[in-house]
Amino acid sequence: MLRRLLAMIRKEFLQIRRDKQSTMMLFVLPILQTMILGYAMTRDVRNISMGILDLDRSPASSSLSERLIQNDRFVNQGHFQSMEEMRQALLAGTIILGVVIPREFALQIEGATPDAVTMESESPANITLLVDGQDAASAGTAAGYAGAIIGQWSLETLRHELLAQGMDMASLSPLDLRDRILNNPELEYSWFMVPGMLIILVTMTGALLTSFSLVRERENGTLEQLLVTPVNPIQILLGKALPYWILSQVTFFLSLGIVGWWYNIPFGRTDFLGLYIGIAFYALTSVSLGILVSTIVSSQQQALFLIWFFLIFFILTSGFMLPFESMPNWMQNLTEFNAVRHFLYMVRALILRGAPPHTLLPEYLKLVVIALILFTTSVIMFRRKAS
Repeated sequence: MLRRLLAMIRKEFLQIRRDKQSTMMLFVLPILQTMILGYAMTRDVRNISMGILDLDRSPASSSLSERLIQNDRFVNQGHFQSMEEMRQALLAGTIILGVVIPREFALQIEGATPDAVTMESESPANITLLVDGQDAASAGTAAGYAGAIIGQWSLETLRHELLAQGMDMASLSPLDLRDRILNNPELEYSWFMVPGMLIILVTMTGALLTSFSLVRERENGTLEQLLVTPVNPIQILLGKALPYWILSQVTFFLSLGIVGWWYNIPFGRTDFLGLYIGIAFYALTSVSLGILVSTIVSSQQQALFLIWFFLIFFILTSGFMLPFESMPNWMQNLTEFNAVRHFLYMVRALILRGAPPHTLLPEYLKLVVIALILFTTSVIMFRRKAS
């Protein structure tokens, strides 16, 4: 029995070696796509087109305008002369963010500074931000950036005025907030996204190539020839699945090493044994999905469509692009069967957080259960179709 299985595995490896397209899909495409798409898949909002309407034209308003313009997240589209002109620019899509500095802004700033003797002050000055809200996330981020810059400028102005009156601003604040960012101190978004992209690409190639291999046998009529040989259906499926299971793991670690070097992702705290066990279980779910799809479809085009259908669901419900915690509870429960979700959480925890593997035991067990369910179902369906 083992000799027959080894013969099937050897046959599949020889076929993969002769198929140059499969080799490219396995090794070249995931690396190239991850290296390129890592720069595109980012939540960092940059190059925000901005316009300023300065109705005060004072040294204070000019200082604030200059602070906004000098920030590298904004691209200044010029100063507008009226509110109507700015609204037209927003409607035309010329700018995403409009900053309106009101008249008598400098006087309002001066009046809002506390008096050194009475500690009284007038109402604070008002700044209006007009934001194009078509893209809610980008609009909120752009407004947040502008608000932070304006707030920082306001604090510096207040500190300068208080020092001129012989007061220390630190004495007025009862709280000193100090933040410390762990695991990703530089807030490199590529460290968070690139491993997830690599998982998606390895999933797609592993499932697709496994499915294509079986469907191709059926289209060429060689599957029926295999079924009349002493090799049983389980040996056929294992002979088809194991080569891609092995190659998926090789592809993952090879790609992870290359793109990790490309994006300077730190691996110093990563437990590679835990990572290897995770990819071994996950690759099994991937190739099992490919086998299951091959028992349903009758052509390679149908296999491509069905796997892509599953992959879209896996991506959108895995936390790869959208925060998993923001989903409704019923959707979070539904994604318990999403292997991408569990392995993605595992990879990010092992690489970025340096989590010990034993803390991820529930994720390991879920991957094993999903893999067993998929493979058992595919064996049952393959036997029914072969009989």
